[in-house]
Amino acid sequence: MQVRLSPLSAFSEPGPPLAPDGFFLPDLCDLRVTLALVLSVQLLAFILTLAMPPEDFWLRLSRVSLYAQAVTLSSAGLLCVLRGRLARLTLPLASATILGLVLGLAFGIALLGWFLQRDPGEIPRMTDHLLPALRLGLTATLVAALALRYLYLQYALHQRVRDEFTLRIDALQARIRPHFLFNTLNTITALIQSQPRTAEAALEDLADLFRASLATGDRFVTLADELALCRHYLHLETLRLGARLRVDWVTDDLPQQALLPALTLQPLLENAIYHGIETLPKGGTIRLDGHLHKGLIELRLRNPCGSKPRHRHGLAIENTRQRLALSFGPKACLETRQSATHFEVTLRFPRLACPPDGIGRVIP
Repeated sequence: MQVRLSPLSAFSEPGPPLAPDGFFLPDLCDLRVTLALVLSVQLLAFILTLAMPPEDFWLRLSRVSLYAQAVTLSSAGLLCVLRGRLARLTLPLASATILGLVLGLAFGIALLGWFLQRDPGEIPRMTDHLLPALRLGLTATLVAALALRYLYLQYALHQRVRDEFTLRIDALQARIRPHFLFNTLNTITALIQSQPRTAEAALEDLADLFRASLATGDRFVTLADELALCRHYLHLETLRLGARLRVDWVTDDLPQQALLPALTLQPLLENAIYHGIETLPKGGTIRLDGHLHKGLIELRLRNPCGSKPRHRHGLAIENTRQRLALSFGPKACLETRQSATHFEVTLRFPRLACPPDGIGRVIP
């Protein structure tokens, strides 16, 4: 028996989710984002302190860290509150507003720090501290500008990659073998005179298949809908192959509302019939079973094959592999096994209740 493992390791996760409002600034109300921001600023404070004279290193580090974290947390809190309004502004105006807020906060915190550290008997002379406070504010604003530029470039790159992913998914989803269409139309034509109701039902099944294939904006379906679509397809093939095609379904334990890319199983079933059932004079049984284990859905498709199977181009398997990788990243895998009498395809992918961010929506 030959075993081929395809862990999809060549594909990486598409990246952090895009914001639903299309704004490049991350959601600073998310504690994970805030924690990452605090750690990054602390690292920057440590580097800046290293560049200063070595005397009183720890004291300098504590002061730089206190000032940097005060500016960071106050800015993050304010941007968390104002993010919705900023998202409605143009990109230049939103960026200028953010930098203005950072400058004002950094300048004010610097003056407040001087006021709190002065001796109780010292006569306040704010004019002596305006220029140093302004320098600190401008430094903080420059760092914020660099951070905003980085976030915008990351967002633009992420969006471009997402667009490329969706285009590739659409291109892969649109492929249905022409010979299937021709065979089905010939079968329906032969049934129109003798079994008009059966021919009508076959046309409805064919329409359902092509509706799913051409729905480029709808990239995910529930497992229940995908299995129903596969039954429509098998009904069409049964009209052509008759008793030669037998199907064994064991899918009761699967979460029916879990999501997967549309037309994931149908091309594999078509592959099983074309390379397996059609090559055997007596036909055979296609078995589909699946289960849920530790948050991963496993689907196994097994079909008989003749001693001289047709030449395999592997298009259905490769398309499915790529679509799983684009949709789920390295969490998904596709395995194939072949023996002298049977061919088996196993799919594993995470159980999802909603589509991965930015890839698509569910067919209603």
